[in-house]
Amino acid sequence: MPELNANRSVWQRIRQQWQNSWQILQDKKRLKFFVAYHLVYAYYWFLLKTVRIQKTGIEAVFADIEAGHCPIFAGPHLHLLVFLLAYDGKPCAFLASSSKDGELITHLLHQRGFSTARGSSSNRASDGLRELLGFIRQRVPVGVTFDGPKGPALEPKQGVAMCARAADGHVYFTYVNLAQGKKSFWGMHLKSWDRFVLPFPFARLEMVYEKIEGLPDKRDPTFQEKTLAEIRRRAFTQYAYLFE
Repeated sequence: MPELNANRSVWQRIRQQWQNSWQILQDKKRLKFFVAYHLVYAYYWFLLKTVRIQKTGIEAVFADIEAGHCPIFAGPHLHLLVFLLAYDGKPCAFLASSSKDGELITHLLHQRGFSTARGSSSNRASDGLRELLGFIRQRVPVGVTFDGPKGPALEPKQGVAMCARAADGHVYFTYVNLAQGKKSFWGMHLKSWDRFVLPFPFARLEMVYEKIEGLPDKRDPTFQEKTLAEIRRRAFTQYAYLFE
């Protein structure tokens, strides 16, 4: 009897999965999303298995976490994929857009064990930021693409400074080291507003975690202004050549 019940349970699950798949096939929008997501995830997984990333400065990040601090990773949108590959398997929260593209990215992030706050679009930006600040209070590291989701490229927005203040100034400027364009890499820059970095399988890259030292105390009225200025300076130092 227990074996009969077990077999019945297996068939019920198969039937449910078939019904779900059939519903997706009948809904064109869901089908497009389903196909797009699995193509994106397959490419991500293949990159994860083949790309080799040197992680310069990651020891300081781990030391901060061990000491009970919450690091904020401030990086431009263009290297988001490389950052995810480099930090895959470790706790981190991100702000994801409420758009359809954001929905796809959210599914990918959750599949890889990351956390998300939704709302980088104008109507939910404050809600998303509040969620990020909640992660910081829980000591979950936070990744901020400071010029996303639509630019202008390399121009940091107020949210990254607010996260930095909440984390007591433990901010890491992160970037893919391409030696200001002098170092070639196995991949390409997309013709998008941010010149997004798309690595190819078996690429070798260097991800740099550069702690920003010398920021004023978080209670200083100039904290936000100086934090944004320092992030902007570093971003243009590394990537300005892409937009000349």
